[in-house]
Amino acid sequence: MRMILEGESQIRLEMPGEGFEITSEHISISPYHLLAGSLASCIALVVAPWAERSGVDQELLTISIGWQRASDGHNQVRHMDVALRWPGLPDSRLAVVERLAKACPIHATLVSGTEITNHVRAA
Repeated sequence: MRMILEGESQIRLEMPGEGFEITSEHISISPYHLLAGSLASCIALVVAPWAERSGVDQELLTISIGWQRASDGHNQVRHMDVALRWPGLPDSRLAVVERLAKACPIHATLVSGTEITNHVRAA
């Protein structure tokens, strides 16, 4: 997989290749890129086994995510727009892929909210 930083609030994940690579031209990676990248890669990892079993070429899948941050100065993302582009995917399979994308653990966590407890200790 390759995550391409396309702007300050946009990434694209492409499937071909081994491992995980992050590329960019003139854009420094931010925590927001990593948040979007984790969502995109989670979706890809959930749909990949289905694609393999269904005989659909997953190498053609591209996942783009754009986001809008909160305007009130908080370090929060208020909206994420996820677009899956999959040339060759039959129309009859669109609903299945949409359900799978929503079933990814990161998607489910982001939409439901999660309580996080932080522990900071000095050694």
